[in-house]
Amino acid sequence: MDQILKHIHAASSTPSLSVAQRPRPSEPPSNQITNIHVADDPFYNSTIRSLGEVRVMVGIVQIMMANPTLCSSQDLPETLASLKRMLTLMELAIRAYRNTDLVRSLSSAISIGVEECRRLLEELARNLTKDRHSLSNAVFSFIRKYVWARAGQGSTVHALDSKLRKSDSSFAACLLALGRAAWPELKRGGLGKETLDELAKFYVQLEQESTSLRHIHIDAVIVQDHLGRDLYVPMIFCMSSQDFHVVIAGFCSGLAGGVLIQRGNYRILDAGDQVIDPKEFDILLEPGMAVTMSIVFHEQAEERQDSKGYSCPRCQHINSKCTGWVTCAHCAGSFKISPEAEDSILSPDVEQHGGTDSIPDERSLFRRISVLQAANLEATRSPASSFLQTQSDATISTDEQPASEPIRNPTSQAQSDPTISTDQQPASESIRRPASILQTQSETILTPEQPGGQTSGPAYCRSLT
Repeated sequence: MDQILKHIHAASSTPSLSVAQRPRPSEPPSNQITNIHVADDPFYNSTIRSLGEVRVMVGIVQIMMANPTLCSSQDLPETLASLKRMLTLMELAIRAYRNTDLVRSLSSAISIGVEECRRLLEELARNLTKDRHSLSNAVFSFIRKYVWARAGQGSTVHALDSKLRKSDSSFAACLLALGRAAWPELKRGGLGKETLDELAKFYVQLEQESTSLRHIHIDAVIVQDHLGRDLYVPMIFCMSSQDFHVVIAGFCSGLAGGVLIQRGNYRILDAGDQVIDPKEFDILLEPGMAVTMSIVFHEQAEERQDSKGYSCPRCQHINSKCTGWVTCAHCAGSFKISPEAEDSILSPDVEQHGGTDSIPDERSLFRRISVLQAANLEATRSPASSFLQTQSDATISTDEQPASEPIRNPTSQAQSDPTISTDQQPASESIRRPASILQTQSETILTPEQPGGQTSGPAYCRSLT
């Protein structure tokens, strides 16, 4: 029992935040994915504290399992053994993920679970100190009264076992959630060999435990992706748009549209087909909620307009004009055309990539497509077009006439008007062919770049989806 007291003292001296006091992880801007640099990340310290708490808990559980008085219960030894395995895996998980983008959410989730589990074990140990050698009837009565009132169970051991099982299930759910997010992190660039080795070791052990964890329920959001698959994204990764993006990009890696999704060219829609702002994921996404994903393309205004309606971005079939989402009469795909300025909510990372590199045209495979149309350049009057319109005004003075004919050949102009010197000709040359200016601007359309080296993840992770 002295060993228990020493471990309790060590646990109480470990810096810890209560569930109510624990700060909510700060998020990078929703239009930017940032790599987590552990050395400068304030949440790394929180991760270290969690690691210390888990280590203390493992020691406490080991001592409790060796106490014959506590192990007189038929169920408690099994619960403690399972809890010990979960705590060991959690310790390994923290180590493995300390250099990844998911470290913040993982640290917060683990610390909350450890805090609750430690509270339960400390509650028992405090009562055990009343008698160092055995648990008297008076102490049993006190514990029964205290725990029963909070757990609503009929016996002390059963109440404790029930609470510890909940902690065990919470840890297991977190581990299974990591199993579903395993391969986007394993493939993420910039991780050192040591980190990759730790991740591999963790997932080998998690796979060994996966059979015994099948009964564990995971709170998740069901995302129907652009290919019609149902993806289960654990809630612990829905509290941050950055974590959500990492997991979704991992699920879709190596598949049709994976490049676009990695670049952030997608949207998440609720049951009413309304776009969910990534900044509000932590507020609007709930366990069991079903949402859908649409791929985003950028075009110029009226590019798909026809006198009869809009052409489908999948099959080019002309559909009758209507507002909102359109189901193509030919291919049954859904699409929506909207102005970019009016409807510009995008997923994280999309604004980082403005390259013109080509990507495979796989839109015929996408179930839902959002087409964002930029305003017509001629209608918005770019500086070049505004200049031309100004020059056509009848109030232009004679002195301005040389600049008022931007499309005239400077050679013929010099021949027809000998008063124009050779020195003036470059000025008219510089504003020739405004149509070329407009054409160049209209071709500046956002196209994602192709990341390299994407492979599928562990088979057991895919089976969980």
